[in-house]
Amino acid sequence: MTHHRKWLTTGLVALLSLGVSAVATPAAAAGGRGGAVQAWGLDEYGEASAIPPELGSGVTALSAGSYHNGYAIKHGRVYVWGNDDYGQVTTVPPALREGGVSAVTGGGATGYAIKGGKLYAWGYDESGEVSSLPATLREGGVSAVAGGYGTGYALKAGKLYAWGDDEFGQVSGVPRTLREGGVTAIAAGTKTGYALKNGKVYAWGNDEYGQVSTLPRAELSSGVSTIAAGYGTGYAIRRGKLHAWGDDQYGQVSTLPATLRQGGVTAIAAGYDNGYALKNGKVYAWGFDEFGQVSNIPANLGSGVTAIAAGGFTAYALKAC
Repeated sequence: MTHHRKWLTTGLVALLSLGVSAVATPAAAAGGRGGAVQAWGLDEYGEASAIPPELGSGVTALSAGSYHNGYAIKHGRVYVWGNDDYGQVTTVPPALREGGVSAVTGGGATGYAIKGGKLYAWGYDESGEVSSLPATLREGGVSAVAGGYGTGYALKAGKLYAWGDDEFGQVSGVPRTLREGGVTAIAAGTKTGYALKNGKVYAWGNDEYGQVSTLPRAELSSGVSTIAAGYGTGYAIRRGKLHAWGDDQYGQVSTLPATLRQGGVTAIAAGYDNGYALKNGKVYAWGFDEFGQVSNIPANLGSGVTAIAAGGFTAYALKAC
């Protein structure tokens, strides 16, 4: 299999033996009675083809980890499929299979979920993604979680918590204001953290591709509702218009469809070098396409889609039933 630059420079051997990740998207909720999961793109571990049959209806949340995993919630229960090298599938805490789960996401080969306000983690733990989870987050009150390259992020009472790998200050360099409260959303890229507070985007950590330093601060200082992060690219929705910055080697910024810059965007997701968005229930994709992430979007996803998610090279959508 041929892999593009970033797959090689992060180290194919490292990815396969250590299970490190570049990006994970937070869980995306679908309204009403839920929907059916569909997937396209890379299918090396069944991340596209081995979707549990139960997920053909009633799914209310969808997410993905970049180490070949899909995650979903149906009737409050967590479902995971794809790669299981680090127990992402088989070591899901039993409590999460019983119901009551409100959010799920993947960070590389690590899974995270919220049940009754308590944060659970399982799977890969080389950088303390599981074992260094702050005790207060296991006790309750957690409202959101995001997983990145060895680092986890969560919100409790509006305050941002971070743990795990700190190579680029992803943990120690969290802006002080975000630890004080008022944070409404979080996202994780490759050793880069992102957050929203009072409608303003914050970014910190790895800046190899300008994902921190080229953040359009003037434009994104207010009115932002949603954020997402790819390998080295950041995305934000402001008043329905999609903004992108950072790495653009595969057109993640420059080939963003013009219609998405004009308004009406309701959701975004990001893979390694891909962006995905929803507008009027239709899926849009742009960027790297070696595995058909852009060109092989299922034809029926031109309408009626309620949520999207992205792993490294695999994309997911919920189609209304």
